Amino acid sequence: MHNKSGPTPINYCLNSGSELPKIFKHANYLRELDRKFQSKLPLALRGLCSIANIRTNLIVLICYSQLEASKVRMHSRVILQIFNQDFKITAQKLRIIIGDKSI
Repeated sequence: MHNKSGPTPINYCLNSGSELPKIFKHANYLRELDRKFQSKLPLALRGLCSIANIRTNLIVLICYSQLEASKVRMHSRVILQIFNQDFKITAQKLRIIIGDKSI
């Protein structure tokens, strides 16, 4: 965010009713859920993917290589069952994206 005098101070963004607090809350939720999710994954998949987002009927996972993504795709049914049974998150689709580890 910018104003006429330069960048907007973070305190203003957090207290201005902007979407930023919601984004931080959602990011913290995803990080905590991912920590629990990693412990439920089969050993062969732990650390290969992370939760990127959760939407209605859709779980988005991020992998950092095509090889990792292929392994995760092979276990997509198991992953959806983990979300449905252990976390009570109803999802019918799993999307896997390839991310850049350097970010």
